[in-house]
Order: sequence, then C-alpha cells, then structure tokens
Amino acid sequence: MDNSLHTEDIDDIISCPSCQHNLHSDDLLQLRIEFVKNQILQKLRLKERPNVSRSSLPMPIIEGIIINKDQLEDSENSLNRKHRDDYYGKTTQKIIFLDEDSYCC
Repeated sequence: MDNSLHTEDIDDIISCPSCQHNLHSDDLLQLRIEFVKNQILQKLRLKERPNVSRSSLPMPIIEGIIINKDQLEDSENSLNRKHRDDYYGKTTQKIIFLDEDSYCC
C-alpha cells in the first residue's frame, strides 16, 4: 500500500482552514515538500519514485563533487568558442581586386 500523499489530499489539507490551524510549521513544510515531489512525478509522467541504485550514479555525484557555476560557464564558453571556430572559417589571406576609376582629373 502506498503511504504517500496524493496531490488531491494535499490540496484538501492545505485549503481547509481548520486543518491549517492544526498543522505546525514543520508539518506544513513536509506537506509542501511532498506536494512538490508529486508535481515533479506528474510532470515526468511517473507514478512513483524511480528506483536508482547508488552504483548506477556517476562518480562525481557519488563523491559529492559539485561543479560551481563559474566552472560550468567557463567550460561551456570554451566549448562554444571551439564549436564556433570550427563552424566559421578563419581568414588567413585577403585578396583585394581594385577597380579602375573612369574618372580622371
């Protein structure tokens, strides 16, 4: 049997004025967290949490290595710059053809 709260149950509890007065802030916080979790599952069209084992996770996540925003932006910028350089040609030589003016002094 599934003990998790469904979205409708949470909506009923949060919208009921008498229930709100009976709930402590910690309980209300937990209800909100469950509500958000259920919304995420609905968006992903899942009925329950995926069963993910620790061994299937990438090593940086297991080790708790966090890439900060600056490092991520730097690596993305260098990749984008390299991609742009590969996509657009580089000018190595210019050849200019001059037209003779028909106007004489």
